[in-house]
Amino acid sequence: MAMTATRKAACPRCGGVIQQGAAIEAFMQGERRLWACATSACRNADASDVASTFPGEQSPRMPKTEAASQAAPPAGPVVSLPAIAASIREEAMKLGKILGTALDEGLGEIRESTRQMMDSQERLLRVESDRREAKLASDTRRLEETLSSSIDTWDLSFREEMTRMEKGLTALAESVRKSVIEVRTPTVTYTLPEGVVRHEVFPRVFRLAAAGMDCLVHGPAGTGKTHLCKQVAEALPCQDGSIGRRFGFITGSPGVTERHFAGTTTPNIQTGEAVFTGTEFIECFEKGGVFLIDEGDNMDPSVWVSLNAALANGRMPLPLRKDAPFAARHPDFILIVSANTTGGGADRMYSARAKLDASTVDRFAGCMVPMGYSDAVEATVCPDPDLLTMLRGWRQRIADSRLERILSTRFVARAYLFRKMGDTITQIAAALTRDAGWSRDEATLVIGQEIAKSVYGDA
Repeated sequence: MAMTATRKAACPRCGGVIQQGAAIEAFMQGERRLWACATSACRNADASDVASTFPGEQSPRMPKTEAASQAAPPAGPVVSLPAIAASIREEAMKLGKILGTALDEGLGEIRESTRQMMDSQERLLRVESDRREAKLASDTRRLEETLSSSIDTWDLSFREEMTRMEKGLTALAESVRKSVIEVRTPTVTYTLPEGVVRHEVFPRVFRLAAAGMDCLVHGPAGTGKTHLCKQVAEALPCQDGSIGRRFGFITGSPGVTERHFAGTTTPNIQTGEAVFTGTEFIECFEKGGVFLIDEGDNMDPSVWVSLNAALANGRMPLPLRKDAPFAARHPDFILIVSANTTGGGADRMYSARAKLDASTVDRFAGCMVPMGYSDAVEATVCPDPDLLTMLRGWRQRIADSRLERILSTRFVARAYLFRKMGDTITQIAAALTRDAGWSRDEATLVIGQEIAKSVYGDA
């Protein structure tokens, strides 16, 4: 029996060495070769379990008849499926424990890292907050120091300005007192009380009234004509030696009629008889006093005609007063008329004024007193020299530009009050111009281009 070279391979069951030899002749059939494992545990194994093929060789197969005739070799150790499943579960549990431990460690590291990061952010925020707090405190201190310095400077400047204004007012008041301290009439010289600031035309009006002459005071609106007449009434002496006369007035308008001077009647509801009702004009005319017809050139000229007899003859007919149909003029009665014109009728500025009858105008011949704006009065009602100078400059521009506008003493007094309330020059200029219906061009001519731009805005 011929011998073949021995070849070796790895056993697929146990990993032992498998040898191919001619000694296993009982299993050799033709070209078939059996691989037998040299390990004792696998030596008698079935040829199909232990057979292996070298590369390029076929696995030895036995004919079915021979396989059936061969006795089955003893089986190797068998592992059941439940055991395998249990083993897998055990391994899975171990793996789960490993993963759980790793996850817990990872989460712990994340928590620690987050805590450290939050602590770091908190420290940064605290540092930034402290820095801003310190900066705010520093800025506040600087602002307080600046405001304190500014207030001290303003207070000193204000005190100096007030002292200067008080000195100026004192000097002005002293000069005004001296200028009106004595008033001479044809028969007597009157010494007036000191300490009262009066218009520059006061001595003239007072002399005419003290001499028993009715007068007409004319001038632009807001010069203080009504106030002047009241001062005259307060300073005039009476027949009994007392100082100060009754003062009454009426505002002239087209609605004023004769009954506003001569009185009217009203029925007695018990007897049905007409009862005479007098007027303030009759009281002054009969008992003495100063009566002012304000805006006299705005009254119906026909009413003036009915007053001419009373002014010329000293007797006024009262047809509705049955028991005393005539009123006699008292020696202390004086009529003063204030007007914006001299009775010649309407002009550009005062378009509603009536033209007075020539006989009416003649009643005041030689007793017409022009009255302009008083420096002394305006310095009293506006004790701010800079503001007063500016307002007078605006008034002069109105005259130079021939505008049909006025800037009266009344507005000067109100402008000072506006200034005391905190208004700016722009707000005062707006009250004079824009709020009163001035056009932008008119305002520019008076208050200047820069202020007009602030008042009216960009063109």
